[in-house]
Amino acid sequence: MARAVSERCTLPYLAGLVAADGTLYQREVRVATGSLSHAIRLAAALRRLGYKPRIDRGVRVFLVRVYSVSLVRLLEEEYGIPLGRKAANIKFPSLRGATVNCFIAGFTDGDGSIGLIKSGVKEGRWGPYRTPRIVYASSSTYFLKGLQARLEVLGFRRGRLTREAGVSKLKYYGCDNLDRFMESIFPHLLNPVRIGGARAGANSCREVSC
Repeated sequence: MARAVSERCTLPYLAGLVAADGTLYQREVRVATGSLSHAIRLAAALRRLGYKPRIDRGVRVFLVRVYSVSLVRLLEEEYGIPLGRKAANIKFPSLRGATVNCFIAGFTDGDGSIGLIKSGVKEGRWGPYRTPRIVYASSSTYFLKGLQARLEVLGFRRGRLTREAGVSKLKYYGCDNLDRFMESIFPHLLNPVRIGGARAGANSCREVSC
């Protein structure tokens, strides 16, 4: 069965995705994704809300575009996303309840990554353990500090905030953090790359605990 985001979750999810990989213009909301499947799922969710998205092929990405002044204003006013080049100026919005999880899921599908890294050392080489790692990237350290605060409310622990080559990164390691992620954020993901990474990490944690 194809994964779908709920109607209640669609707008905060879209806002998180725009905060990561999108742009607001005066009359258009535009999101870029490397996955056609992700683009199709997002477009379907927007159609259920009455919008008329189109999918265009860009340079190594697919563009989901919605021409709607009202949607642009909604994302500006309720989620604090500025028009144009917003990467360094974005702030984590003031949200309540389950909408926070939906927003974080959208941002994860854009500028997050979930996977496994080798940890521990054996015979001078990294391994033999595989540790789940969740990483968020943004040009705005302020945004990631807000994200970190919200994730800690959800039970995430020991987040590491760093600055690398002009980009801020927030990193979480371990099965405990991935468990929190699978419980609160994973159900709202649409990007098959992020879904696959999260499942691989969860499967690894189950293997270790057996």
